[in-house]
Parts: sequence; structure tokens; C-alpha cells
Amino acid sequence: MNRDSTILKRVISAMLLMWLAWMAWLPQQGLADESADAGFKLRWQVVDLAPGEVTHARFIFTRQGQASLPAGGWALYFNCIAGMAEGQPGIEHVSGTLFRIHSNRDLQHQVQGDSLSLELRHPEIMVKIDKAPSGPYLVFDSNPDKAYAIHDYQRIPLERSKHLPGAPEGFSSLVNPADIYQRNLTIHDLPLAALPPVLPTPLHYTGAEGMLHLGTRPRIVAPPGLASESAYLGKLFEHSVRADDKAPLVTVRLSIEAVPGQAEPEAYRLVIDPKRGIDLSGNTAQAVFRGLQSLRQILFAGVTTSGTADLPAMTIVDAPRFAYRGLMIDVARNFQDLASLRRLIDLMAAFKLNTLHLHLSDDEGWRLQIKHLPELTGVGARRGHSATWTDRLPPAYGSGPDLSDAHGSGFYSQDEFVDLLRYASKQHIEVIPEIEMPGHARAAVKAMEARYRRLKAAGMPHADAY
Repeated sequence: MNRDSTILKRVISAMLLMWLAWMAWLPQQGLADESADAGFKLRWQVVDLAPGEVTHARFIFTRQGQASLPAGGWALYFNCIAGMAEGQPGIEHVSGTLFRIHSNRDLQHQVQGDSLSLELRHPEIMVKIDKAPSGPYLVFDSNPDKAYAIHDYQRIPLERSKHLPGAPEGFSSLVNPADIYQRNLTIHDLPLAALPPVLPTPLHYTGAEGMLHLGTRPRIVAPPGLASESAYLGKLFEHSVRADDKAPLVTVRLSIEAVPGQAEPEAYRLVIDPKRGIDLSGNTAQAVFRGLQSLRQILFAGVTTSGTADLPAMTIVDAPRFAYRGLMIDVARNFQDLASLRRLIDLMAAFKLNTLHLHLSDDEGWRLQIKHLPELTGVGARRGHSATWTDRLPPAYGSGPDLSDAHGSGFYSQDEFVDLLRYASKQHIEVIPEIEMPGHARAAVKAMEARYRRLKAAGMPHADAY
């Protein structure tokens, strides 16, 4: 019995050591948490461009460390805007731009050492990097609800010696940053004297002799109707010019009054005079704010390292050529946080744009909270892998399997959205929120399906009406 007991203890000890070694190995392979790496290197490489407008490419898996694909079956998921040519063995369309390659018997592949190569065909010529596959991740048949991102992933264009028929010599199959850099080297900068004092180019500009020296922050004089604009200008000077009680004080006067010869509501007149100081008038408060953006550019160009500023004497009369000067951002497909939107609004104001078109819903996401319909954001604002996708949307535009991906998941609360509207309003930018209906409404549809299931399970009478 003692001998048998010793053998049993050794067997148990060996099994325990094997189990501990397995548990220690799991984190290295990305199996310990949802966002960990799968343990593989993946390359998507263009092989050839066919005259029939088909791109031949391949995926190349390379094992890293002890990672290996299980014999029990696996699937590679990825987004591809260009799509996949029909009839390719082992390749399935999941939803939208999401595809998967499953390790079935018909899969076209080659094994070379530690690498597995999968042949692909795309139904168009790949000339833009955003058309190529993105956001790849692995799912094993043994646990279809679990996904492992492949972080070491690169997209490799066609060799330089091969190019699209009829395209210039050296044209790559994918336009990459190196191509753009080389092309930009041929651009010649305009001489400083040929540039206007502000951008966009003002309607009328007249230069004058002399410079206005700001040795300290100037005094701002403005009526109550321009309190917000006055505060904005004060912050500009606070961040650019020192405070010095001994320096001569310059006055900046803001006013709402008619600009001669300009009926446009956003027309303004800016005068910088070495003796009188700065006068900025506009047909409306909005016009004065546009003029502040011109003054801002002139001020920052004249700031010295000692905290003073020298502004050239000039007179600018400006009015927009277009009443609608807008920018559209799609936060449904690629979510951006509030800080990013505020920075965008700041840049829009700097270049005198006046309308932000905010695309808040689409097939790939619903981004605005409606408290009465919590599923719109509880389901429609979340993207990530699932075996069923009943409580989230599939990955899109390379957002990957993880629900915490900042571009795939996220929404604005009602209070946050109101704050954003107020922030834009202070810079005289109108926000146009777009809720797309009835087309491109998959996120809303899936959210309402989840709502129906919840109410039905709760025994809610007339759930069909909700």
C-alpha cells in the first residue's frame, strides 16, 4: 500500500505541475482575458492585381512562442470594406463587412515551417489601405463566444515592380504614408509675402505702415451683448501675452455695428492701428467672433519668446462667400469621445466653419442616449465578438472583438450632448444631429429586438407595441 500510495502521490504531483504549467502558459497565448493577444503574427499581402479588377492576396499566420492553432477547429474573423470574392472555400460572410475564414477541409492553404498561408481573392483592385482587411481576431470552435485579438498585424502592398495596368510607374497597389510623403516632396512652399495675413483669404485686406506692440495683456472694451466674445478674447491674450504693469496698455474695442458695404450677417471689420489699438466690429455677435479668429491668427504669428507680441498694422473687411460652411463627422461608424469633438469644434471655429453635421446613428452604431429606450445604447452602442450578437453589434471598420474598443463602443449621455451643443454655440457653430431612418438602421433594429425580448421575458403585456 505504501508503494502504491507513493506512486499515486507522484502521479498527482505530476498532474498538478502540468496544470500549473498550463495555467502559466495561458496568459502568454492571450487566453486569460478578453483583450489579450492571440499569440500569432498575421500579414495580409497583395500577390497580384488581375486585369478583371480582382486582387489576389494571402493571409500569412506565423506562430510566436508556443502558440498553435488547435486541431479542433478555429475561425479567423476580420472586417473588409472591399469584400471577398464569392465561391472561395472556407470563407463566409457574417454581417456587413465582417467575414470569417474557417479551418474546414476545403480551405485553400499552405504550411511552411511555423507559417500558415491562406489564399484570398477580393472583388476589386486594392488601391486604398482602408479597403484592406482590418481588426483580425481568432475564435476557437471549443469556445465560440470567446475571441482573441491579433495585435501583430500588417498589410503589405504589391511590390514596386508590379503596378496597376495604365497607372504611373512605381504606383503601389496600396497608397501608403511613404507614397504620400514622396509625392508631397514635390510641393513648393509659397513665399511668406505671397500669403494672406489670415486664412481663409479675407474679402479685402489693406496693409499699413508700422507695428502695434503688445508689451502686456490689453484692455478689452465690449458691450454686454459681446460678453462671451470678450471672455474668449481675454483667454487668447492670457495664453499668449504676459501680464506687465509697467508696459503701455493697449485697448481692444469690440462692437456690433454695420460694416459698410457688407450686408452678410457674418461680415466684420478688423483694424490694427499702432496708435489707436485694435478695433473689431461686426454686423452680429457671430460676425465679431469670426473676426476674433482672424485676430487670433495674427496674434499667434506675432508672439515673441519674451511674452510680448508685434502685430502689423492693417485693415481687414471680410464676409463669407458661403452661408453654409459645414463639416460632417461620422461617430456612428467610428466613435469619438467628447474631448475629440470639442477639439474638432475649436478647429472649425479657427477656420470660420459654422455647421457641424453629427452623424449619430447607422448600421454600425447608435450614439445618443434616450433614457426611455435604454437598449439603443445598451446594445446599439456596443460592438464586439459574440456567438449570437444578441446584446451587441458585430465588429466593424476594424474595431475588433473587445467591447472596450474606443472606436467601436461608446455613446453620449443626454447631459453630455446638451453640454456639447452649448460648447458649440459659444463658438457660433450650429450642430445638426442626424438620426438616419429608415435606411442604415441596423443598430436601432437590433436594439429594439433586444428590447422586445426583455419585455417579453418580463411578462410585459402588449410587448409587441414597445
